[in-house]
Amino acid sequence: MRFYGFRLISIVTVTVLVLGLGVCASAAEWTRVEGPSVLVRAEIKPYISITVNSPVIFTDNLPVVEFDVDRGPGIYDALHPLTIEVTSNQAIEVRMIAEALVMVGKEDFRIPPERLSFRRVEPGLTLSAREEKAFEAFPSVKGESVKVYETTGPVQTINEYDFQLEVVPEDRAGTYEGEIFIEVFYQS
Repeated sequence: MRFYGFRLISIVTVTVLVLGLGVCASAAEWTRVEGPSVLVRAEIKPYISITVNSPVIFTDNLPVVEFDVDRGPGIYDALHPLTIEVTSNQAIEVRMIAEALVMVGKEDFRIPPERLSFRRVEPGLTLSAREEKAFEAFPSVKGESVKVYETTGPVQTINEYDFQLEVVPEDRAGTYEGEIFIEVFYQS
C-alpha cells in the first residue's frame, strides 16, 4: 500500500507543478530589447519606354509613314497616322528629326525635309478638332529637330501623328524614302 500511496502523491505533485507552471507562464510579460536596425534602399533609375506603331510595317520591322501621290503636285495626307506611346518616370521632351526623301536608285532626286509636316493629335480629339490643328513643317537644316511635346513630370501617354507631304512639279516619278528619328530627352 505504501507503494501505491507514494505513486498517488507523485501524480498529484506532478499535476500541481504542471498547473503551476502554466499559471506562471501566462502571467509573464514580454520585455522588449532594442535590436539592430536595417537600412532599406532602392535606387530608381530614369526610365523611358517608346513604342512606335503604324498599320504599315516593312520587313525589317520599321513602322512606315506612307503617301500615295497619284494626282500630281499638291499636298498629300499620309495613308495612316503614326502612333507613339511614351512612358517615363521623369519629365521628358519628345523631338523629331526628318531626313530628305531620296529617290530609290537615283540619289540626285530629293524631296527636302521642310516639305514634310506633321501634327500631334491628343487622345479623344474629335474629327473636327483634329482637322483644325495646324501642321508643322520639319526644319530645313540637316539634323535639326522640332519639339513635338514636353511634360513637367512622369508621363504615360499615347498620341497619334498625322503627316503631310508637299509635292511640286519638279519631283520626278519614282519611290522616295527617308527617315524620321524620334528623340526623347529627360530631366533628372
